[in-house]
Amino acid sequence: MGEPGFWMGDDAKNTPIPADRVIKADPVNRLLAALIDWVITTAGMILCILPGIAYALCKDALYDGRSFGKKVMGLQVINAQTLTPCKLMESVIRNVSLMIPIFGLIDAVMVFVDPDGYRFGDKWATTRVIENK
Repeated sequence: MGEPGFWMGDDAKNTPIPADRVIKADPVNRLLAALIDWVITTAGMILCILPGIAYALCKDALYDGRSFGKKVMGLQVINAQTLTPCKLMESVIRNVSLMIPIFGLIDAVMVFVDPDGYRFGDKWATTRVIENK
């Protein structure tokens, strides 16, 4: 449960510090405390963001060439030459462009403009998206 006063609102430690114990904090200790907090915060952010990046890159190799969204919509990513479901490396290659903000926008436009519906990611990975309900 922790020691009393650990969380805000616990009155057990809400007593004033005696004046003779109030000593200015050493700047080096403050810097080290901030560094420790930064490491913890950064590690937490990395641990949270990595699964999202992994899904974004690998999603089209899941469920036999279907990301969760494609599965719901009845779509499938296939290799344009072999007509087999998208494999892991193909998924990574086709989705890496979406990690670059301007390419994501360009790729979205390409789906509507390209006669075969290819985006740059599809061309790089030799994949295409088909209806497959």
